[in-house]
Amino acid sequence: MHSFKRAAVVTAISAGSLLAAAVPGLAATFGWKMTGVHTGFTSRSWDQGAGTTSIRVNYCKFGYPGAGTPDVDLELWYNRSLAPDYRTAVGTYACQGGFGGDRFFGNQAAGRYYFRVGDTGGNKFGFGAHGAIGYPG
Repeated sequence: MHSFKRAAVVTAISAGSLLAAAVPGLAATFGWKMTGVHTGFTSRSWDQGAGTTSIRVNYCKFGYPGAGTPDVDLELWYNRSLAPDYRTAVGTYACQGGFGGDRFFGNQAAGRYYFRVGDTGGNKFGFGAHGAIGYPG
């Protein structure tokens, strides 16, 4: 029996050129990359002011593209220190070996956030993607 577990990696990269020019009004950005991830994987967290948060997927591809639908849900979560975290938004991104899209989530409260991989369309073999987060500083 083969194990399809892979090490999950998220790497912060310079995202100024990836997102800042495309999203006026977002004061801060950072890039991310993940490899071999599945539903439930979470990104690093960030602190932001109130306003609009953007999750951009520059590239996304499943390890075995025919094993499910070609979409991935990325969920924006608000991290509350003394209460359960809660999901504030969900964006669906194309994951077909190219640009996945930009999603903008308005009216976010100031605080600590992260994104989580949600539904992967029945694909159980993992995927890789990279992109950027834009948020009010």
